[in-house]
Amino acid sequence: MKNIEILYIYPFESYGFPSLLNNFIRISNFLNSKKKELEGSIEEEYLDLRYENLPNFIPKNIEKYRIELTKLLKQIYSRFEFNLAAISCYRGYSYINTIEIANLIKHYINPLCIVVVGGPFNPKGYFIITNSGEKIGCIGSSVTRRTMYLHHCMVSPKFQGQGIFTYIIQKVISEGIKKGKEVLLQVLDINERARNLYLRLGFKITGRNGVYFNMKYNE
Repeated sequence: MKNIEILYIYPFESYGFPSLLNNFIRISNFLNSKKKELEGSIEEEYLDLRYENLPNFIPKNIEKYRIELTKLLKQIYSRFEFNLAAISCYRGYSYINTIEIANLIKHYINPLCIVVVGGPFNPKGYFIITNSGEKIGCIGSSVTRRTMYLHHCMVSPKFQGQGIFTYIIQKVISEGIKKGKEVLLQVLDINERARNLYLRLGFKITGRNGVYFNMKYNE
């Protein structure tokens, strides 16, 4: 790829972290410092979906949201044929929106476009699940004085249904309870399988946040 046209995208459900533009600037500075090696031009544009008057990104609006976002991306592509999309993903809240954006770009805008997703990552608090030495999943936890918030709970599909994830997350819950913490998590409303698992483990639904259910562990 000799000429690089980059579209930086701030997704709908992000929460305004001040480091966002700093990270985009780092990408821009790095690429521009490599112009000789790239042997081509670099053009950049920035799209902030928080200010584009799109339908709210919630389940009942998902088809309208997809239609309007596709129109917006096509309008941009008609004047700026981006071949690299850099999408910010700073919290779990924005992850599902990031997937939607990437999917629309690949299927309706430019199938050859390179899509990169990034944000700050702190390995502290992540438990890597292994099976016979193979990394098969992870569970993240953020701990405050009163709570333990579980996030990024996942296991490889080929190891699902074997009780491995259930065993591990019960251990994590027990650790939080021993320390006197309230154990909290969120689950996508469309992920009925995961929600039912958490209900069986003792979690209760306490509310809703956009496309997520808030859940709290009850002993």
